Amino acid sequence: MCQKESKCHWYSFDSENDVCALQEDCPEIDTSCLSCSFGQKECKSQASNLTILLSYNSYNEDSFEFIDIANDVVLDSHNSEYPDHIDNPAEMIFDEEIGKLRACGGRIPSVKQKSTSDESRSYTDKCFTFDGYSWEEMASLPNYIYPYSSSRFSVQAENEGWWIFHDDCSANCNDVKSYLLDKNQTWKEGPSFPDYGYSYTPYKFCGTHVNASHTVVTGGQINYDGSTISDVWFYNWEDNSWKAGPHMTIPRRLHDCIGISNNRVMVTGGVGLNEEALVSVEIFDPALRPGGGWYQVQDLPEDDYFYDTTLLFNSEIIWINSRHIWKFVDDVWLKLDSELSNDPSYRLTMLVPDNFVPSKLFENRAYL
Repeated sequence: MCQKESKCHWYSFDSENDVCALQEDCPEIDTSCLSCSFGQKECKSQASNLTILLSYNSYNEDSFEFIDIANDVVLDSHNSEYPDHIDNPAEMIFDEEIGKLRACGGRIPSVKQKSTSDESRSYTDKCFTFDGYSWEEMASLPNYIYPYSSSRFSVQAENEGWWIFHDDCSANCNDVKSYLLDKNQTWKEGPSFPDYGYSYTPYKFCGTHVNASHTVVTGGQINYDGSTISDVWFYNWEDNSWKAGPHMTIPRRLHDCIGISNNRVMVTGGVGLNEEALVSVEIFDPALRPGGGWYQVQDLPEDDYFYDTTLLFNSEIIWINSRHIWKFVDDVWLKLDSELSNDPSYRLTMLVPDNFVPSKLFENRAYL
């Protein structure tokens, strides 16, 4: 509402009494109202450091959990029921351009599956945005996406949009779907998977954005007998083409990956060629030699729980393993005192700016 009103520069919202006030000026901030959220209109459009860890669990909990990574402080939780009685949105990102979360897909528990051919009725193609206070429906996907995809690929590609690769293991894990939400807020078919030359399309891979022109896909599995690969493919947005990159030092699937500084890529953990749990970590550096190369760094500090892990990057590398949070600083893993409390099996985790967090959770913070 404040964004749409030219005279409004400040807003205050009292969630307990459901009152919204639009103001031209704010001579004094009143922190005594614990149910109030407030801020400046201009702040929403300014870039912010992604210093807050957001974890969302919509399975029985419908709660956001916030942790201030920079100061190692738990900021409490914030409940917000996901729309249309949908459990477990399949994918969620924070879109810095609009300052909101985007979420798509998920399971509709009220719809019973009567047969294998009827399974799609239990899942949804609906998508929503969340501004920190309420959900709003956006354009739906061309088809439903399964909430328990074994592959990890959901990236915000600069100048391109939100790109999702999704394998549907409710039917056939080799059925990999590619969708792109373009700058016109329209879903369309995304770039197709590269031709690896295998008889099966890989799944259980990990993808991440590298820079404005490139996205990368790493590792995966190529059939049901557990054959794990070390293949690496880069997608070039400038000419819409795939190019094979140097193989990782270790074949892995169900691993995590993230683009880090200087156009490098980090991969962690996963499952190896012989079904072993991996704790190794390696980094791709395009400057290592012509065409780039991989090198190993310090192993993960504890066993990788596969489905309950997340790898993130702002100015620091952050690894979340079940409820534990670690930072990679000067080639050493440092554990934070703060821990996540929600169920790791059903959560989606990402970094958001501090101006996205409801201000009542910051009531004791000095800068307010």
